[in-house]
Amino acid sequence: MNQTALEHEFVETTVRLKRRDERVAILGLGYVGLPLAEAFADQFEWVTGYDISEDRIDDIRRNAPPSSLNLTTSAGNLRDATLYIVAVPTPITPFNQPDFSPLEAACTTIARYLQKDDMVVFESTVYPGATEEVCAPLLAEYSGLSAIEDFSIGYSPERINPGDQVHGLKSIKKLVAADSHAALNRAVSLYASVLDHAPVTCPSIKVAEAAKVLENTQRDVNIALMNEVSSLWDKIGISSFDVLAAAGTKWNFNPFHPGLVGGHCIATDPHYLSALANREGVTPALIETARRVNAGLPERIKSRLFQHLATLGSGAKVVQLGLTFKENVADLRGSLALELAEDLAQLNLNFSCVEPFLTSPQKNALKLPFARVDDLDEVDALILAVPHQSFLKERLWTDRVSENALVMDLRSIIQTQDVPGGCTLWRL
Repeated sequence: MNQTALEHEFVETTVRLKRRDERVAILGLGYVGLPLAEAFADQFEWVTGYDISEDRIDDIRRNAPPSSLNLTTSAGNLRDATLYIVAVPTPITPFNQPDFSPLEAACTTIARYLQKDDMVVFESTVYPGATEEVCAPLLAEYSGLSAIEDFSIGYSPERINPGDQVHGLKSIKKLVAADSHAALNRAVSLYASVLDHAPVTCPSIKVAEAAKVLENTQRDVNIALMNEVSSLWDKIGISSFDVLAAAGTKWNFNPFHPGLVGGHCIATDPHYLSALANREGVTPALIETARRVNAGLPERIKSRLFQHLATLGSGAKVVQLGLTFKENVADLRGSLALELAEDLAQLNLNFSCVEPFLTSPQKNALKLPFARVDDLDEVDALILAVPHQSFLKERLWTDRVSENALVMDLRSIIQTQDVPGGCTLWRL
């Protein structure tokens, strides 16, 4: 396809896009699907948000979504859709292999109602080729229709960053790809109606899939490098914080930092790329090494903690601040901070943790020893695992620690002068 000609036509199509007859269904109403559903409900008369969880639907309703957004757990309500957007999770198995079961379930659900000339756009992260190899055949098999000839497929990878108040749905650059010229035109027109700028088109679905999985794999590899060299800096007695500050004065130095890598993206997506590489006979040595380095970080943290505790008597008080996979969100998926806390809770320690973003039922389900900030006093080892804004505001490491405490800053946020004299500040 001639990209220049296509881009020109997309501009014209976007300008003339006044149609409101497209009936949009979004499957999966998590942090990706819900913003999409709400945005489309502002532009189209018929928008249905579908999720298999009644609790999730109830929670959304409590937050008063747009009145034109129909929320449902009944697949039958998808029957009249003309365009489906799939935003379900794509996790990994216990053996670090792609788990397509949520994606496959979404495809078989859609296929029951798929009609000629309908379109299905996937936002879930997969390896390059999966949309056409896994999803399209399922849609065809269970609908009795033919891909391209009867229905079209597209791919527009999500780029939502939970907790990010700057890079929202409307402002991010949205990639779009499809299986035909007409389908690409249709998908671009659809997304252009809810974005502040025209989507970025890709020459193929595989390219768009590859771009998405590469984005998070690149971050994983870069952070792994920072975690690996920070161990070396620790051995020779210099600070990663100081090294990065010095190296950062060079114009082309990339500002990555050591830290816990978790969540549903960076800790998961590289495994999809590794699986494809191994299938194709390409050894993903760097990708897999980076995963091992980042996944092994809790062991290094525990080792440093035990060195400090060995100098204290029994009953030393250890407190971990934060359990979620990143700051200012309530998401525990893939959280190494949670893994660290669960490991410490199994040991013979006076251990507790603080997590303001979890509800009481969530805390009860975790079966961890929780503490209230107001009850913290004379802490012998304070681990700042997740720098929630409330932790930074309360500065618990200044007046809640004992005279010879170890303050472990896993995000390199605490300044040396903010730690009381006699305490040891350890940063990754």
